[in-house]
Amino acid sequence: MPLKVGNYWIYNNYMETTPGNIAITNTIDSVVIDKDTIINGKVFYKKIHYNGSILNGIITYSGPYYISYIRYEDGQLIDHNNRIEFSAHEGLATFHIDTVIYSDSTASLISYAYTTTGVMNAVETVDAGVFSCIENKIVVTDRRHGISNSHPDHYQYYAENVGKVSRIDYYLLSNKRSEKRLYRYKVE
Repeated sequence: MPLKVGNYWIYNNYMETTPGNIAITNTIDSVVIDKDTIINGKVFYKKIHYNGSILNGIITYSGPYYISYIRYEDGQLIDHNNRIEFSAHEGLATFHIDTVIYSDSTASLISYAYTTTGVMNAVETVDAGVFSCIENKIVVTDRRHGISNSHPDHYQYYAENVGKVSRIDYYLLSNKRSEKRLYRYKVE
């Protein structure tokens, strides 16, 4: 993934309207590499995520909603807590697990296991073009209220020398599909 100050990625958001039909929304997400810094002797890049909307081709942003520090090393995108966000390694392997534990009395938890799939040349067609991508799968384990619930896996696609091209998620309660598709980007 190209990390350099000034690089950016803008994603259109899509939402499932009826089963099997996906429509663009008027919301976007953007990621900007703001600056670089040294953490524990390694160069990291400040990645700022913005929410926004697009109307008649004009983008309006609300303030940053997420800031992290990342580096790309040995085919992996790693944050400042050594959490691997993406892996370009071939073969099947889990490289990161997030677990969300709800504080209500149900002891509910949902985990997201980020895995490589071995698919190294997935073709993704998005608003910014057609890209050959590496696929990562996010296996969702949903144990709300102590009961295992089936849930579709999520996917993210990265293209070499471009970055994240798309991501497919499903809402937990409705299993409706949502997508982020690369709309515009600048990388150097």
